[in-house]
Amino acid sequence: MDRIYLFLIRNDVWIYILSAFGLVWYVTELIRSQNALRRAMFNLERETATRVRNHALSFVIFFVAVVGIVYYVNTYVAPTLPETVLLPPTPTPDIFATPLASPTPLITPLAEGDISVPPVLAPTATLPGVGAAEPITATVSAETLSLIHI
Repeated sequence: MDRIYLFLIRNDVWIYILSAFGLVWYVTELIRSQNALRRAMFNLERETATRVRNHALSFVIFFVAVVGIVYYVNTYVAPTLPETVLLPPTPTPDIFATPLASPTPLITPLAEGDISVPPVLAPTATLPGVGAAEPITATVSAETLSLIHI
């Protein structure tokens, strides 16, 4: 709820200006529709003028309610808010004003323990209905493979 109050407090002037423009617009629409309703001779003209009048009247009520809510918040709610809420937000740092540090180099993590034995990098697959597969640890060189197939 504090965010709504802060928005209304910080933007009250713009809300008043936009509401004033909306009120002027819809009051003129209300006056025009009242004149059209007074001059209407047929039912279709009366229905159209009544619809326009009701539309304009609903927006006049809306803008008056907005002005009333903003006035109430500024008059009665704003003095009761704690000062920590009213402080301006911390500014976002400008990334172009601060010098950028060079990125840290990516290194490969070393395994703990015996470093002479390379870690097993062979993928393992478990087939359904079969126990856990043993990892492949022995590798065969390309020369050995070529001798086996000959």
